[in-house]
Amino acid sequence: MIAELLTVRFPTHELASAGAYSNARRAHHSDAAQIAAVYDRWARQQNGPLTRVGAAFPAGSNILNRPGFQVTVVDRADGSIGGYAIWRCPSNFGIDSVLEIDEFVADDRESVFTLAAALGSFSAVAPIAQLRTSGMDVVRLILQSSQWELSQSVPYMLAVLDPQVLGHLTFPSDMSLALSYSVAGVQNCLEINSGAGVCTQAEASSGRVLTHGGLALTLAGAQSSANLRSLDFLSGGDVNSDLQWDALFCRRQVHIRDHF
Repeated sequence: MIAELLTVRFPTHELASAGAYSNARRAHHSDAAQIAAVYDRWARQQNGPLTRVGAAFPAGSNILNRPGFQVTVVDRADGSIGGYAIWRCPSNFGIDSVLEIDEFVADDRESVFTLAAALGSFSAVAPIAQLRTSGMDVVRLILQSSQWELSQSVPYMLAVLDPQVLGHLTFPSDMSLALSYSVAGVQNCLEINSGAGVCTQAEASSGRVLTHGGLALTLAGAQSSANLRSLDFLSGGDVNSDLQWDALFCRRQVHIRDHF
């Protein structure tokens, strides 16, 4: 398990306190490409989110076509879209009515607060907001109280079939080094030059051994080397090199939105 897909609840009026939402509007079908670009930018800045291409996301699939859901976007001064939220209002209004927020993604502070305020405007008809999220969502950081009730948690599992998958990642452009490790008895060397990684089989061993679970958690950046060692997902090697591994793989927040 590398993460959890969460459903949380909190008072909708907490979002309304974010301020004005004059730059928010309902999305049009012509916004689809820009909305996808917002997601892509956000996903590249996290550990875990999937790219929305391939068999699970066929050409022509569009979040604007989700039955029953609406999409709100934030327009920026330069004409670009800075964030979006996918939501659904209840058909029956009352003290137990729920505003479902299926996805909330934004590039910057202004877009986060504008989206929050737009969604908070439904507090009179849907006092409870329900958000589908993961990890430490930025939405929680802008709420004025500690009310954040977990209503569902779905474990997200990851199995890595290629022990040399670490070479497909991108790294900080100013980083160049070589790290070796083994998985299931196969020695591997990860070489990073100016941010580009290449992983090949190696003859020499550093003694650093990852289990398959340890490799998945390393790839996802979900646990530090110290935590992996505490459960024997990682053993051997130079403990002093753990800081290098953590700097490479644990530098971003872990989030998920889709299953595959």
